Amino acid sequence: MPSSLMRNKTKIIAKTLIAVSLFSGIVYFPQIAQAQSLPANNSQQANKSFAPLAKKLLPSVVGVRALNSNARDASLFANKEATIATGSGFVYGNQGYIITNNHVVENGREFEISFNDNTIRKATLVGRDIETDIAVLKLVAPYSAPPAVIANSDAVEIGDWAIAIGSPFGLGNSFSVGVISGRNRDLQSGRFDNFLQTDAAINSGNSGGPLFNDNGQVIGINTAIVAGAKGGGNIGIGFAIPSNIVKRIAGDIIQYGYVRRGYAGFRARNAAPNEGNGVIITAVDNNGSGKIGGLKNGDRYFAFNSKPINDARQLARMVSDTPIGQTIRLDGWRGKQRIYANIKITLPPSLQAPQNYGFDTIIKTGGMSLRAISNAEKNKYGADANVIVVAVDPYSKSKSAIMAGDIIIEVGGQKIGSAAMVRNIVDDLLRRNKIVILKIKRNNRIMLRVFK
Repeated sequence: MPSSLMRNKTKIIAKTLIAVSLFSGIVYFPQIAQAQSLPANNSQQANKSFAPLAKKLLPSVVGVRALNSNARDASLFANKEATIATGSGFVYGNQGYIITNNHVVENGREFEISFNDNTIRKATLVGRDIETDIAVLKLVAPYSAPPAVIANSDAVEIGDWAIAIGSPFGLGNSFSVGVISGRNRDLQSGRFDNFLQTDAAINSGNSGGPLFNDNGQVIGINTAIVAGAKGGGNIGIGFAIPSNIVKRIAGDIIQYGYVRRGYAGFRARNAAPNEGNGVIITAVDNNGSGKIGGLKNGDRYFAFNSKPINDARQLARMVSDTPIGQTIRLDGWRGKQRIYANIKITLPPSLQAPQNYGFDTIIKTGGMSLRAISNAEKNKYGADANVIVVAVDPYSKSKSAIMAGDIIIEVGGQKIGSAAMVRNIVDDLLRRNKIVILKIKRNNRIMLRVFK
C-alpha cells in the first residue's frame, strides 16, 4: 500500500483510487465496503425536486484551471495546450477566495476561474497544503458571486443527503445527489486522512468541488473516487474532505500563507490489545512541551481533554488541530500509577520564528517563508546577503534541507538579489520536477542544500 496519494500517471489495475481532477494520477486501492441506504431522516424529501436548491447553489461553484507560465491566450479555458490540470472549487467568503484541491493547482503557474454564467477571471495562489490536499486561490479582479455556506461536518451522519456539484470531464457545473455512506475513512494518502464517503456521482474534473447537504451547506470537498476495473468512472464510492478540516486549513492559509499545526514534542503508537486502550509514548523531544509536561517513553494515555483516544492517528489530528498556545490534558497510566500531563501546544520548532518584520513582505515558495535583508542588517549577515529564511513549513519539500535563519545566496547557480527572485526560480524548478540546489550561509558557513 503506498504511503501517499500518487499524482503521477500510472496504470489502472483492479479497483483504483483516483484523484478526481482531469490530468491527475491514480493509485491502486483495495475494495471498500459502502452503505447506500436512503437517508431515514430526510425521507420526506425523496419525492421532492432539488431544482430550487440547484438554482441557489450553482453560482457558488466554479471551474478551476491550472496553466503553465507560457499561457498567454486571452481565453485560457479554450487553450488546451496551456492546461496542466482542471478541477472544481467554490467561493469562500466575500474577499474573492476560491477553495479547491492542492492536486488541481500544485503544478500550475497561472490560474483561471470559470463561473456558472461563463464569466472567466484570473486568480493567484494564496497557499496550499499537501497534507490535506487543500488549496486557496484569490481572484485578481473582484467578481460578485455568492459565497458557499459552510456546515459543521461533525454533525453529518451516515444516510444524510449528499449533493456533489462540479465540472466532471470539463462539461461545466453538474449536479448529482446521493447519501453519506461512510465517515472517518482512512485512504492512507496522508497522516491526517479523515474522509467522508458518498455515493453521489463524482468523476474526473470534480476535484475541489463542494459536497453539500440538503440545506445547501458545504459539508466537504470532493477529492477522490474508487474507480472500476477499467478505471476512470464512478462506481458509487467517492471521498470528500470534511468541511471542518477545510475551514481550519483554509483559515490558516489565508491568514498566514501556510498551515499552523499544533506540536507537542512526542511520538506515539497504538496500544496493543494486551496493553489496554489508547496509545503508548515512544519518543519525547527533549526540548518540547511534552517533556515539560511530564511525558515519558512507555506511558500509556487513553484520554485527550476527557475524550477517548482510539489510536495514534486520531491523537495526531487532535494535537494538530489544537490552537497554538492552548494547553491540553492527557490522562493515562505509568505502569500501575494513574497519571496526567498538561501540555502546551506550540508551533513546530522550524516555525518558531518572529513574524513581525515590518519593513518587508514575506514571500513563500517551496515551503520556505522568505524576506529581504535590510541595508541595516548587512553588517550582521554580510554584504552578499540579500534574502533570509524566516520559517520553514515542517510538512514541505524543503523541511529537511533548509532552516529558519539560513541566508540564501544562490539558487540553481544564479546569484540572488531578492526574495521574489528566489520564488520565481524555485517555483519554476518545482513545476518542472527539477532538483532545487541552494547555496546558503548558515552560522557563517557556506554550504549547498538540495530538495525536490
